[in-house]
Amino acid sequence: MVRDKKTFKREYRWLLPGAIAGSRAKLPDKVEDLQRRFAEIFARYWRIFCVSRICNSILMWSHYADKHKGLVVGFDTSHPNLASWSKGACFDVEYVAEKADFDLDFECSDVSAFRARLSVVARRKSPEWAYEKEVRFMLPPPDDGGVLFSIEPGAITRVILGARAPQRLRAEVCAILSRPHFSHVVLERATLSKDRFELDFVPVRRGVGATPCRIDASVERGDSLAMKVQVNHEALREFCRQRGIARLDLFGSALREDFRDDSDVDLLCSLRADAQCGLFGWVALKLGLEQLFGRPVDLVSRQGIERSRNPYRRAAILKTAVPLYVEG
Repeated sequence: MVRDKKTFKREYRWLLPGAIAGSRAKLPDKVEDLQRRFAEIFARYWRIFCVSRICNSILMWSHYADKHKGLVVGFDTSHPNLASWSKGACFDVEYVAEKADFDLDFECSDVSAFRARLSVVARRKSPEWAYEKEVRFMLPPPDDGGVLFSIEPGAITRVILGARAPQRLRAEVCAILSRPHFSHVVLERATLSKDRFELDFVPVRRGVGATPCRIDASVERGDSLAMKVQVNHEALREFCRQRGIARLDLFGSALREDFRDDSDVDLLCSLRADAQCGLFGWVALKLGLEQLFGRPVDLVSRQGIERSRNPYRRAAILKTAVPLYVEG
């Protein structure tokens, strides 16, 4: 018990620093606990799918596309697959300085009211991010309770490869888009403008009825090298399916600047486990591929390279090989 006011003040001043220090030590844990509780409540009811209205922001390509080494996918929001999401679930992000308040103890039977409270938090970001022009879909969890949503091929309109996208990614995207259900998708390649801080988009494939997709190789220093290897990917896929090829990769001089008009094409081949292919069958594969590529082909067994006793040759080929066809 404090006997008088003077003693109370003296003891209060003596105890106050320790009380403040103790509260400060506990504060981070409490903040983290509140953040964790909000994340748990939100995840219990909703998922967020984030997109942007723009695709030409150099800064966003650096942030979200691995410093221009990734890609951007364009969507048709009028497609039934995405239009079904937009009914009350789609909103433009609000860029304001004030954070939204949310009562963590507020959960009620009125789902629409609860959703409205949550969406206020989900739609706000700092004005520093206004250049992103972000749009968010606030969706209930998938039937399996996971985090992935199914997007139908018809909802995809374009794919833009980054200005520094590696040759392996370019080849993989080109091979995927050669499938029939992606025939409508436009493929483009971003380039950094020479005289302005902007991006230009160069068509690679214009969709249905276009010429076969051409693979572009990009050296690490950022220069572009258009490979002289052109092939009809749909015809190549059909050939591989019929001949029991599980995987076909491009390697060697076709990926280098010293590739010439008279150079042959080096291909790394893996057959399906049930494929029967002797010496004459292998020669038939080689001749068939030469017809598709329109030039001599050096067909090499991937299994043979993987078992090679020369570790330097094995590593050099397997690390640089670019897939042209992968079964499945």
